Amino acid sequence: MKKIITNTFVAAFMLFIMSSCSIRIGTVVPNSHYVYPNSNVTPLGNTYSEIKKTGFLIPPNFKAQDVDRLYNDALSRHAGADVLLDYSVDTKVTTFLIVHVMKTTLVGTAAQMEVGKQDIGK
Repeated sequence: MKKIITNTFVAAFMLFIMSSCSIRIGTVVPNSHYVYPNSNVTPLGNTYSEIKKTGFLIPPNFKAQDVDRLYNDALSRHAGADVLLDYSVDTKVTTFLIVHVMKTTLVGTAAQMEVGKQDIGK
């Protein structure tokens, strides 16, 4: 009897794993923030941020607060960062029968902007 239960559990687990599918959606934003023409923009380095959400029966929603959290988290990884340049946002949704897992990742360049400091007369 124990062997039947074990085999049933293994078969159900394999069916669960084999029934999954993933969808990837992404976008590149080359001009992510407005940079003033008379400003010095100093790249501080690459940055990233990630949000994972899980839903049962109904896929999770991506809300405006999540976008703000992604941007702010990416900016906070570099001290003095004001803007994100040339970033991409990728979302991967994986479904396992009734379980939906959504992972959204932001990757870009954090930069610091000094407004009105550039000498454009020379």
